[in-house]
Amino acid sequence: MPSLDTYGKIGAAQIAFYTPVAIFTIALVFRYAFRRDAGWLFLFIFSAVRIAEGALTLAGELATQPKIDFTIAAYILQTAGLAPLLLSNIGFLGMAGQSTYSEISRVSLIFRITGLLTLAGLGLSVAGGLLGTHVSPDKGDIGLTLRRASTGIFAGVYVVLFLGHSICWTYHFQMRSYRMKLLGGATLALPFLGVRVAYAILAAWSASDIFGTSLSQNPIFAKFNPTNGQWIAYLCSQDGIADNYSPRISSLTTGSLFYLNDDDTPFLYYGTIVRLLCPAMSTVTITILTTTFFPQTQQGADLIASALKATVFMPDFFEPNAAFPAEKYPPKSDKDKTDLQDFFGGVANPAAAIEKLNNFGNVLKSTGAKNIAVYGFCWGGKVTISSGGASTPFDAVALVHPAMLSVADAEKLTVPLGIYISKDEPIKEYEKILDVVSKKAFADKNDHKNYSTMHHGWAAARGNLEDAENKEQYEDVYERLVNFFCKAFGRA
Repeated sequence: MPSLDTYGKIGAAQIAFYTPVAIFTIALVFRYAFRRDAGWLFLFIFSAVRIAEGALTLAGELATQPKIDFTIAAYILQTAGLAPLLLSNIGFLGMAGQSTYSEISRVSLIFRITGLLTLAGLGLSVAGGLLGTHVSPDKGDIGLTLRRASTGIFAGVYVVLFLGHSICWTYHFQMRSYRMKLLGGATLALPFLGVRVAYAILAAWSASDIFGTSLSQNPIFAKFNPTNGQWIAYLCSQDGIADNYSPRISSLTTGSLFYLNDDDTPFLYYGTIVRLLCPAMSTVTITILTTTFFPQTQQGADLIASALKATVFMPDFFEPNAAFPAEKYPPKSDKDKTDLQDFFGGVANPAAAIEKLNNFGNVLKSTGAKNIAVYGFCWGGKVTISSGGASTPFDAVALVHPAMLSVADAEKLTVPLGIYISKDEPIKEYEKILDVVSKKAFADKNDHKNYSTMHHGWAAARGNLEDAENKEQYEDVYERLVNFFCKAFGRA
């Protein structure tokens, strides 16, 4: 029986290592319902490719009558395997950015284009591996060009990925902790992935044919030939810990620890609300109105839910349409201003939203909810205060950096009001509202504060929780909301 050389033993080791990896990754693929952006699907494909390559290498060495097709197929898989490796990193990058940068249309477009370029490199790699062999022996030069072009594309994709990771990290203050850890795992894999890309480039220039019969005259390139080069270079750069095992282990560990398609679990937030004026209440229901669904808003909801032991809802009042794009606010051009006006006049028409909100509150009451409140940001502030008039289903309303402030809305209020403005809201209208509600029967339950150092949006989508002042005022306003609701419900 033929014995295995060093490459054959490496092939056997590949099968032994990647078989459990393939099993584990296919489990993660099913766990995430075959999501295309999950990354683990491509990681499974990569593992399957490595297993097949190892099997072909063994078959080529152990067969009594070896077939050249085994060597060709193993070579093609060895080079083409870089494509799913890159695609898995793109997938992890996209999944880590859900609810943050991945929701930006331009970012999603870049991800798609990068993925298509990777697939183009894969196609060139396969074609280049076939041309020049017995399949098409007279097209060796074309095959060599295609192989080198494919590695050039892979190198370009890697550069885009590297720059992409740098940009994506600028959004980390908006991300949930487990998504930030996934991004960290994907970033940790980048140096090792870079080694793998570098090896592919060197291998493509190591010889003019895939069999290594015409090695490069450059001894550095020649030793990286996957067929007749130095096996130690092949092991360390192609199949060693440096480029494949470490990033795969990192990705698998991250994937096993975090259920990324469950965004209803509480945030792991920087701080907690500690100065409460009332005990936790299990019968409280809070509703949020916002034009965006960014993590800062969700973090605040989790703080309130945790402090009050309340159920907090964040309905989408715009469906089946989309919210106004966050990257276009505040408007930077006349078109953006027009688009914003059209949004508030159409999809976000306050009158229609008020009706939806009141209907939602009545549904909550019909289910047995006893203490129901609502708070809103920006546009949601206008809708919120307008819903607090006669026959309101709510027991309290609160506004945080509200838009379209009007004292006329406050005059119709029949429930306690909490109002918290920034430096960008009209101070005179705010003072008129305070004067009106101070004369209401529920005046002793109202609360207010002017956050004169904060910008519009500091407690929601535009909040920068890495800025010490913003973070402090962010925590302060949510603490005030909690205490306001306690007082409004008569639990203070």
